[in-house]
Amino acid sequence: MGITVRELMEHQHEGEFHLAAGEKGLDRIVDFVNLMDYEYDATPPDAKSPDGMFDRNSIVVTSLLFAKNKPALILPVVKQLYFDSISALVVLPVYFESLSDEVIAYANEHSLPVFFTGKNKFPENVVVNLTNAVNDYDEIEEMEEDVKDIFSEGKTNIELVREKERKLFPNFVGDKVFYYSKKRKPESITSYHRILKSIFHGEKSKMNRSILPYDGGFFIVTDDTSDYRAGAFSSYGFSENEYRFGRGSICHSSTNISDALKSSYYACRYAEFKNKDFADIAEMGFFSVSIPLCGDYYMRTYCENLKEKLIESDKANGTDLWPTLVSFVRLDGNFKRVAEELAMHFNTVRYRIGKIREIFGMTDREMEFMTAAYMIVTYDRIVKFTNDTLK
Repeated sequence: MGITVRELMEHQHEGEFHLAAGEKGLDRIVDFVNLMDYEYDATPPDAKSPDGMFDRNSIVVTSLLFAKNKPALILPVVKQLYFDSISALVVLPVYFESLSDEVIAYANEHSLPVFFTGKNKFPENVVVNLTNAVNDYDEIEEMEEDVKDIFSEGKTNIELVREKERKLFPNFVGDKVFYYSKKRKPESITSYHRILKSIFHGEKSKMNRSILPYDGGFFIVTDDTSDYRAGAFSSYGFSENEYRFGRGSICHSSTNISDALKSSYYACRYAEFKNKDFADIAEMGFFSVSIPLCGDYYMRTYCENLKEKLIESDKANGTDLWPTLVSFVRLDGNFKRVAEELAMHFNTVRYRIGKIREIFGMTDREMEFMTAAYMIVTYDRIVKFTNDTLK
């Protein structure tokens, strides 16, 4: 999946390009940037089928020099470009400051974006700037794909994973700590890429750190194994006011990189879940297990089946066993506090918990029941939180 025309143009300076037609095509993918000068000067296109003059999924930059004395050529050329499956046309206003109504209508009808640049632009400079933006996006996307493969170790060819680890960490020596950081408020893909570009084009190895993109956030890898300090990553623009941080386990070997990535990522998820600025995987308790396993088939099946039994019983009998269990877990199994919160008699709470044990088939298995109760309520909270943050 490459960069879209919309995203590419958002990367440019404000006012550098303005859209003249084809707004519905802004989500076309861009893979290349081509320059058009004299290609159709001698032989006009037939505008009926692809001729392969320009790359598929390319942005074509032109001053329309070929039509300087033959403006009627513009429409058939635009039609030809459409047949060649280009993604957008960028016009420098050297010879034409606008296009005919017929050309605009055709571009709109076929969702082919057409842009005009500002004045006094050189075609070569426009091509270079757009190409750099496409390449930057591709580089970041490739890096994130490598991180994803390492993160999902076990679901990917292990030799491929090791190769990508060596690619991203060519000189892995000594202990390293992985952090994961993500903005408190979601940001656009364009803003995300701008941050990455500013980091990568700056001091890449500043203070022995590395920055890797993943899931709209950033892995920060450092040799500093001391405790986290507020403001530790402000030099990269990561402030506690805007970002949350999760610290993973210390990585002693390149073969443990996948675990280090995961532990820092889930620590940040926990910080988000608990509305905290920072979380350490070592201090998450049961959540260091439940958050990573939330999407696991067996965890999901076990928890959802038990919850469904209570929901069905409540519907059939007009009871509130599920809300009672939620309060019971949240209040650490304190019958008195549950009774006060739900405004009911102490014995009613005991009866309901006994009924839940019976439905679970755990009447005489105290430890298993308490584990199951905590697990399914925690799982439910995490799932609801995850679904809410994805909306």
